[in-house]
Amino acid sequence: MEAWLAQRRSRSEVLRLIRQQWGVSERHADRYISEATNQWRVRVEPERGENRSRNLATCDVAIADSFRVGKLRDVAALLRLRATIDGSLATPATLVSVPPSDPTLDQNPADLVATVGGSLVTLLRCSDPTPAIRQSVARLVEELGAYLGTTPAPPG
Repeated sequence: MEAWLAQRRSRSEVLRLIRQQWGVSERHADRYISEATNQWRVRVEPERGENRSRNLATCDVAIADSFRVGKLRDVAALLRLRATIDGSLATPATLVSVPPSDPTLDQNPADLVATVGGSLVTLLRCSDPTPAIRQSVARLVEELGAYLGTTPAPPG
């Protein structure tokens, strides 16, 4: 039963499977689901935050390494992975306009780059990029590549 829940099957499907498997009433099946969910929380939930933090730290190191060696395509994939892990890649039901915050003067440059990169990825994921936006992002990537010395500077 925990496998069915882990597969994110709908409640109605899990109820149907439990009733078929063990021939119990819907009420008993619902209790089994509740018990399985509570057991899962006790066993797995404490590890989630730790695993998430470790995975985010691994992404941050990989992003910094990829920037350092000029593998910008890897950076894009790693930013997408990081956004998936930290939850910023999920499109909210309703988008709320939030004015950008000014970076503090003592903010670590690597953190600032990660914030800007994550914001850009989230913005692109939450909208349907037009050709003009795609061109702007391509220009930005070219300029970053030129700045990092990995590609020749674009003309003009």
